[in-house]
Amino acid sequence: MELLGRYSNWTSWTDRLQVLGETDSRRREDSPVGRGVARRLTRDEVAQLAVEYQNGATVYDLAERFKIHRTTVSQHLHRQRARMRRRGMTEQQTVEAARLYRQGWSLARLGGHFGVDGATVWRDLRQLGVPMRKPYERGGGPAGS
Repeated sequence: MELLGRYSNWTSWTDRLQVLGETDSRRREDSPVGRGVARRLTRDEVAQLAVEYQNGATVYDLAERFKIHRTTVSQHLHRQRARMRRRGMTEQQTVEAARLYRQGWSLARLGGHFGVDGATVWRDLRQLGVPMRKPYERGGGPAGS
């Protein structure tokens, strides 16, 4: 009975397909889908990128400034043998995060508190040996955790 019901109303299906087809064709005309043009940096730009990084600019800042992807910035820096800054939390922040995690704070909330991603908090807490809760084991900590 269900199978017959699905295929018995042909006009509504054909109307839907027609509307979808019109939407797709308009979308293709208005905004073509494709890859962007890769921007190559000159040797001088790569050298400038490395100098700015060593002076404190972040990979994200440099990516925006030079109009390239952040991973491309990192690749240039590695090729220049630039000394990369430590990412993540300090040891003191990790200890504090462990204390708050034991009180029931979520990884996402801890990440927001320390200005890093929740996955960074998870990695650092694991390295410290903190037992991680299962997703269904919510803590009884402060609201918003």
